[in-house]
Amino acid sequence: KLICAKCTTGSLNIVNKSFKFKEKQLILPASLMVLGVLANDEFKHHIKNFRNENFSNFRTKTDDFLQFAPHVLVYAFESAGMKPQTDFNNRAAIFIKGELLTLGITYVLKNSFNAIRPDGASLSFPSGHTAFAFSGATLLAIEYGENHPWVPYVAYGTASTVGFMRMANNRHYISDVLFGAG
Repeated sequence: KLICAKCTTGSLNIVNKSFKFKEKQLILPASLMVLGVLANDEFKHHIKNFRNENFSNFRTKTDDFLQFAPHVLVYAFESAGMKPQTDFNNRAAIFIKGELLTLGITYVLKNSFNAIRPDGASLSFPSGHTAFAFSGATLLAIEYGENHPWVPYVAYGTASTVGFMRMANNRHYISDVLFGAG
């Protein structure tokens, strides 16, 4: 249960605002992870071949920086006057716990599978950039989506762009990106 503090004319109101977990919230992430596992066959090579035939010279570092955009926006939107769902301290705690969990799980999976990347390097599965971007996008959507319905589109659109760029840069297969997005 999260507690949000609001200051009103010299007094402090404590507002109990519960964020209830619903099982149906797992459907999309679980589906993406299952698709990532299922796409870990010849299909991923078809996507790689399409990339190599059509975008073989594509190279950018944008995805290395864009993965941080949702995390920065969690605080930048508040600075711009948008009201988040939780106070700064709770948001920071959620942010830290979420990112530690995301990075920890990604690290364990990468080292357990030690899958080869399309470019021949190791530690392909799952995409850490994509997982990190989607983790931030989820926090951003939860914090601002209720009052600003366009925010989830921006958040998940940005995270999806990171995943696409990881494939376009020949750093990940579609299976890596789908699983990381979940």
